[in-house]
Amino acid sequence: MFDKFRNSLFKIFLELCIFDKNKRAKLKAQHAKKFLRKYIDYVITVKNIPQKEYSGNNIIWQYWHQGKENAPELIQKCFESVKHQMPEYEQIILSFDTIKNYVDLPQRYYSLVEQGKMPIAHFSDILRTYLLADPRWGGTWVDSTIYLTGKIPDDIMNSKFCVLQKNPQTDNQENKMSCFFIHSRPDSANINALKNFLDKYWAENDFVINYFFYEHASTMLSDLTPELKQEWDSMPYYDAEISGNLQKEMFKEFSEATWNKLISQTSIHKLSYKKFPEQILKNSYYNYIINKEI
Repeated sequence: MFDKFRNSLFKIFLELCIFDKNKRAKLKAQHAKKFLRKYIDYVITVKNIPQKEYSGNNIIWQYWHQGKENAPELIQKCFESVKHQMPEYEQIILSFDTIKNYVDLPQRYYSLVEQGKMPIAHFSDILRTYLLADPRWGGTWVDSTIYLTGKIPDDIMNSKFCVLQKNPQTDNQENKMSCFFIHSRPDSANINALKNFLDKYWAENDFVINYFFYEHASTMLSDLTPELKQEWDSMPYYDAEISGNLQKEMFKEFSEATWNKLISQTSIHKLSYKKFPEQILKNSYYNYIINKEI
């Protein structure tokens, strides 16, 4: 309880006293990582049970808390794009009510959501980690806000563990990855370390130290042991920032030349269904996506 209160006070102090947004974000990240250190150190004391030989599952996992049929129009288009671009993969779109058909999450996580103590975004972090670490599954987690304009590259899908990466020197949260896309085999050292971290953190806390704390944890774990570092160093490099470029254009006037440039840079685009302008240009990238036949 004291940690939760102290964290709230710290955030209030930053909002009142630090006016530079980037500096405030870095201070929040540094504060969070200092708090998370004991949970990160705990991870290396856990001995994971060796996995059976893994033959691989062609599954793409997605999630909409209220159920696919209740997702906004843009999210429906994102789901369609994944199905269209990756037809050889099984697309499984979970809801809060169907999770138990696929994976066993500790009841504490459901209770924290139902009590309003765990935001849905952080619950989905737990869900993706459990699914990817489950010996029956593994696969690829694709956020519901991901729009595909081409296939997910083979070198990603053939990796043991792969995320889209950031430069911690320029990222205002000083993180090395984004968690909106994760490919993993269940025997990945990184995905199992993240699972152990989450279980330990939420066993002792009922609050989020920082919105980006999953990314903080992955960044901190990435070179904690030789096994974790080897996985990280061997993954193909794809820039998470590039995947956000289409979102920056969404409500601007559509340009075919710019569209072609954007989709030549990456096939994985992170969009958002929030913060819509009061009026949307008829000839916008948003409407182009909504009206585009897939």
